[in-house]
Amino acid sequence: MTIYEQLIQTKPMNLDEVYMRLGLAAHAAHDRNKAADAFGRVYYEFALSEHASEAAMELARKQAA
Repeated sequence: MTIYEQLIQTKPMNLDEVYMRLGLAAHAAHDRNKAADAFGRVYYEFALSEHASEAAMELARKQAA
C-alpha cells in the first residue's frame, strides 16, 4: 500500500488504475476504510474509466459486509 500511496503523490497518467490497485491492496490487508476510500475515488472521480464499474462492485461489497 505504501508504494501505491507514494505513486499517487507523483500524479501518474493512470491515476485511476493506481487507486484501484491501492484499494485491492488495502482490501487484502483488511483495511476497510482505505479500501473504500480508494474505490470511491475511482468510482466518483474517474466515472468514465474502465475501472469504474469494478470499483462500484467493490464498494457494493463493502457496504453489504
